Amino acid sequence: MDENNREPAVKGGGHKKVWIALGIAAGVLIAAYLALCVYAGASGTVFPNVTMSGVDLSGMTAAQAEQALAGAVGEKEGQVSLTLTCGTWTGTLEAGCLQTDCAQAARQALDCGRENFFTQGGLLLAHLMGRSARLELQAGLSQAGEQRLEALLDEAQAELPGAAVQPTWRVEDNKLFFTVGVPGRTIDREQAYAQALESLTQGLNGLLTGAGDGQEEMVLPAQETQPDALDFQAIYDEIYTEPKDAEFDLESREILPHVTGVSFDVAAVQARAEAAAEGQQIIVPLTLTEPAVTQQALDEVMFADVLGECTTNVGGTAARLGNVTLAAEKCNEYILMPGEVFSYNDVVGPRTIAAGFLPAPAYVQGQTVNEVGGGICQVSSTIYLATLRSNLEIVERRNHSYISDYITAGMDATVAYNSTDYKFRNNTQYPIMIETWVSSRKLTARIVGTKTDDLTVKMTYSIVSTTPYEVIYQPDESVPVGTTKVSVTPYQGYKVVVYRNLYDGEGNLVSSTQESVNTYKKRDKVILYNPADAGSLGLPTGGGTETPAPSDSPSPSATPSPSATPAPSPAPSPSVAPTPSPSTAPSPSESPAPSAGAPSESVPPVQSTAPGPAASGSAA
Repeated sequence: MDENNREPAVKGGGHKKVWIALGIAAGVLIAAYLALCVYAGASGTVFPNVTMSGVDLSGMTAAQAEQALAGAVGEKEGQVSLTLTCGTWTGTLEAGCLQTDCAQAARQALDCGRENFFTQGGLLLAHLMGRSARLELQAGLSQAGEQRLEALLDEAQAELPGAAVQPTWRVEDNKLFFTVGVPGRTIDREQAYAQALESLTQGLNGLLTGAGDGQEEMVLPAQETQPDALDFQAIYDEIYTEPKDAEFDLESREILPHVTGVSFDVAAVQARAEAAAEGQQIIVPLTLTEPAVTQQALDEVMFADVLGECTTNVGGTAARLGNVTLAAEKCNEYILMPGEVFSYNDVVGPRTIAAGFLPAPAYVQGQTVNEVGGGICQVSSTIYLATLRSNLEIVERRNHSYISDYITAGMDATVAYNSTDYKFRNNTQYPIMIETWVSSRKLTARIVGTKTDDLTVKMTYSIVSTTPYEVIYQPDESVPVGTTKVSVTPYQGYKVVVYRNLYDGEGNLVSSTQESVNTYKKRDKVILYNPADAGSLGLPTGGGTETPAPSDSPSPSATPSPSATPAPSPAPSPSVAPTPSPSTAPSPSESPAPSAGAPSESVPPVQSTAPGPAASGSAA
């Protein structure tokens, strides 16, 4: 048992020694190889069996190799030439066109096999055992050679069509001019330069190795170039112009010129271009589209017609006249574009002393008071009747609480800043201008625009009912005995229906439309008397009131015969010729009351004058 156990131990010890011996041998070999690599890198001479273009550089230093190469090249490089051809053209790149860097070539030979430290030792052994490396000298063009080659390429290019001629287009005299492109043929100079250098290097190496005579030939590389295709859709998008009507510019108060539309048939022009010869010019008349409204046409009709007009007499104090004049100046030459709405309060603005308005008589809650801006309702009323006669659309309007005698019954328009406004819309196709002015105590409102039909407007009214005022006596000891004093002037109440009547150019009634229903309140007449005169007046001694039917109350105008029943017709056009306005003495007015409900529509009897109080007035 002991002997058997010891025998494997003896054998195991022998194997270890073998492995140790092998390791030592491998280490020695590795060290020897590394030493060889060090030697190969540090020797400073070209490996054995290394040649460059037939010149043996084995064992030479870099300087020796450079000298050997320079000597060999100096004899041969002047014998190298390159003949270039391009079609029927021929040119030659002669001697002196090359230059060689022998120092760089010598370094290349010295570095051969030394690219990697760990392999250079083995490559040295291989070269010692017969391995060879055949390198080729790389030549370059001298400065004179480059210039000569560029000149030859220019000559060759002159024999070719040249670069492609790109298509062109332009617009002139409402025509589209375009020229079809032409294909081209050009020398690829970058490729020609590389091929020429390669051929010259090949010729030099052939001379050095004895494999050639240094005379090289080369066909210059030429390439076909196609012109770009015209993108007629892009051209269309660039020159297409949408026709645009001339229009009135409110800011500059000038007519902006119209724009003529420009276009062409893309498909048709594309077909003509495809059928055309190379370089052919094609002329295509452009399609011009005039807009519906040209600058000349608009200029001829802009503000050419008086659509409606009204004139009223301005009564009352100088302050009231000043207020009316100022409000008229603010409205004068105001322009409304189609669809826009005129707001009297917005245009005239607040009625303040700072704005130039003065205190003037006006009626507030039935009493006559001095109010800043008193009287300006006459301007809104005069404009209102002018707009009615112009057949414009009324947006907002209310009648006064008491009837006014400066304008036709039912055709007034009261205003109060921040509460009651007068508004109308320009429902015509063209701009309109409001013209308002005061001359010799006459206020005129005129609407000018563009008339598009032969319709005229006549405004009529019908007095539906009247409410007589009462006479009220009030004792007042300040009144002298035997006299009386009227402290409140009376107004009779009315209910008035107004109609807008349209007549055609031959005077036929086209339509009659109820415009408004106006309810005016009555105001009782108040007479002051001295209490001592109560008996003589038939009044109670202790004071009191009496309300007999007033003898001085105005009677309503007689109702004339009604006008003919109108035939149904479409909605009226937005502009009409003006009709005369009444010229009556102005009357007081005051804050507005809402209009009464409208009765059923009927053809109205025509009233020629407006009912109103006899007293002179000075309200708005």
